[in-house]
Amino acid sequence: MPGDISIDLSHLSSSEGSDNEVNEMLQNSGLSSPCSITSEAAFTHSEDHRFVQFVNATLCDDGKLTPDSELWVDCSSGLIIDTPSKDNLPENFTTVDLNGDLISPGFIDAQLNGAFGFDFSDDKYGDGSEEAFKAGFQDVCKRLVKTGVTSFCPTLPSTFKQVYRKVLPTLEPTRSANGAENLGVHLEGPFLSPQKPGCHPKDAIMTAPEKIETFKDVYGEENLKKARIVTVAAEQDGVMESIPDLAKMGLTVSLGHSVLTYSGGCQAVKNGATMITHVYNAMKQPHHRESGLFGLLGANDHDLSEEPQPKRRPRSQLAAFDSSKKVFERPYYGMIVDGIHVHPSCVKIAYHSFPEGCVLVTDAMAPMGLPSGTYPWSTQMIRKEGLKLFLDGTDTIAGSAVEMDISVRNLVDWAGISLPEALKCVTINPARAIGVENKKGTLKPGSDADLTILDGQGNVKKVYKLGRKAYEATKKNVPLY
Repeated sequence: MPGDISIDLSHLSSSEGSDNEVNEMLQNSGLSSPCSITSEAAFTHSEDHRFVQFVNATLCDDGKLTPDSELWVDCSSGLIIDTPSKDNLPENFTTVDLNGDLISPGFIDAQLNGAFGFDFSDDKYGDGSEEAFKAGFQDVCKRLVKTGVTSFCPTLPSTFKQVYRKVLPTLEPTRSANGAENLGVHLEGPFLSPQKPGCHPKDAIMTAPEKIETFKDVYGEENLKKARIVTVAAEQDGVMESIPDLAKMGLTVSLGHSVLTYSGGCQAVKNGATMITHVYNAMKQPHHRESGLFGLLGANDHDLSEEPQPKRRPRSQLAAFDSSKKVFERPYYGMIVDGIHVHPSCVKIAYHSFPEGCVLVTDAMAPMGLPSGTYPWSTQMIRKEGLKLFLDGTDTIAGSAVEMDISVRNLVDWAGISLPEALKCVTINPARAIGVENKKGTLKPGSDADLTILDGQGNVKKVYKLGRKAYEATKKNVPLY
């Protein structure tokens, strides 16, 4: 369903002019966050009925549309249920007529550093108490549903042991109908490459000389067990050897902030890594002779086999690859689709290289939803210019200020794909990437009733969390794009 739901970039030519024009259009296109003008009345919770029947709905699940459908949810359990027969309708239910609007599973953001003025790694938030931190976090959860996001991984960039030990116990996974849900922390560092720190404080970046024991010491073993994703530079001392142990703990091991080569990336995948963090950014850029981590999007079975095949074989054995040997899957990859971190043409290249692995992430920082200005972040300052964030006084990109619904519409336009295809990248793909596909990212009976209601252009109209209405767009907060 490619169309005019985002920015027209077809007239761009020279690379320098393209960058300037992309930035100008992003600043002037109405893509700046409308969250700050969202009225409190938009965030509501309906609790009058146990069951909700959605009718005249277009179901959008795993990239497929089913028009003229109905969907039933149980608000007591918070689950999607099988459609009851006409002879066995529950007594206490209400009907919601969607007039053909799309029901998508709620969006999942696997990399969110903060929003609305709150930074998930700020151990000094408010008065520095645990209560103030939790209140700030809950405010983000409540407001985040406006963007269609119903669950996310709060992300901590590289910081110090004392911060991890203080903050992580307050960020344990939850299941809640009061806003977007914490699926478990994304630990983006500190085991990263000092050559690709991005905006991470360089003095926090470290190696793992004691391998997995170093990870446990820095984060705290119990905190590590409750995390969801850990981003690492596998070339750092002790990290490659730690990947199997991290994977055995149930963590999604993601490769990022790294100068790892393609062959090194293949080895990390064979060790248990299953994801790439914000592809293109903070890594070796793809080259036709050395593709780096980006090359994993097109990795072939031979490169990901646990037993590499001989480089030279007799002609009679050219088809002798043993398919019974274990072949590892290509990793999922996060991608920031804001037109700033990745040029629209490169978004298209990455998506069409491996659509099934594409996971849209915002990588949003605390200034998301705030006016342009300068804001504190850890020991540094971030400068916000519309959707652009920089380390103050530099041109170093410092995360993103984009919202997930904007990212979806951008992907439709820039990759030339349908809205259902783009929605896979914020629903079932991230759910599979982080191992929650049995409950999130799907409309199958038995899954959580986290629902994002959209019009045909991909604009969020309503959001239901565990079956209860958590947000409804009003005239005051309808985006201008």
